[in-house]
Amino acid sequence: MIQKRLALIFLSLSLVGCFSNGYRYTNYPPNHFIAQNNRAVNSISEQLLAKRKVALGSMSPLVIATVVNMDDLSKTSQFGRLLTEHVAARFAQLHYNIVELKLDKAVMMKTEQGEYVLTHDVQKVVDSAKAKGVVIGTYAENMNDVYINLKVVDPTNSVIIGAHSYALPKAPNILDMLSQ
Repeated sequence: MIQKRLALIFLSLSLVGCFSNGYRYTNYPPNHFIAQNNRAVNSISEQLLAKRKVALGSMSPLVIATVVNMDDLSKTSQFGRLLTEHVAARFAQLHYNIVELKLDKAVMMKTEQGEYVLTHDVQKVVDSAKAKGVVIGTYAENMNDVYINLKVVDPTNSVIIGAHSYALPKAPNILDMLSQ
C-alpha cells in the first residue's frame, strides 16, 4: 500500500514537471508594445464614441489597413504587420466589427496633394463592407524611437474622425521587427 502511494506521489510530481518549462517570467523586462497599442485604440474608440461616428457593437464595420512606413507608403515590415494585428485585435475586443485588408504588396494608401487617399482596390473593399471608418497608420523611426500615427478616416469624405500618435523605444525586439 505504501509503495502504491509512493508510486502515485512520484508520478504526480513527475507530471507536474511536464507542465513547467522551468522559466520564470517575472524577471522578463516589460514590453510596452502591447500596452501602448491598447491605449492608442482605447483613445481612438473614445473619440469615435464622442463623435458618434462608429458605435461599439455597431454592425457597421471598421476596415483595418496595414500600418505602413511613412517614408514609403507601399512598404511595411514585420513591425507594421504586427502593429496592424494588435490594433485589429484591440478593436475587436472592444466589440467593433472588423474587416481586415490582407492585400500582399498592394499600396494601401497613396499621397495625393499632400494628403493620404485610399487606393482603388482598398476603396472597393470599403464600399462592399459598408464601412463607417478605415483605420490607417504610419510609422517612422529615428535613432531611439519609432513614432506611430493611427487614424480612423471617414471613407465617404476622407475626414479624420479619430487619431492617436505615440512613440515606442527601439528595444531589441522592435529593432528586429523593423528589419524584417
